[in-house]
Amino acid sequence: MIQVKIKTNTIRDRVVTAELNDSVISVFESQGIDVSGSMTNLNGMTLTATDLNSTFQTLGVNDGEIVRLNSVVKADGAKVA
Repeated sequence: MIQVKIKTNTIRDRVVTAELNDSVISVFESQGIDVSGSMTNLNGMTLTATDLNSTFQTLGVNDGEIVRLNSVVKADGAKVA
């Protein structure tokens, strides 16, 4: 088992437990988090669409680790005239 610290634009430091064979996207979905249109990273490593469907073990996480999983929507701040 691993501990996953989740951060989004609206969630700060939610900690959940996951298995090494869980996919990244399954952890987000279990928490009701939609990651479409966001930048997602695991311990600072940007995740691709393929990575989101990969298991934590495939992404190099070891049993007993605490990892940080972030998903942030970045707005450009432009005004529409």
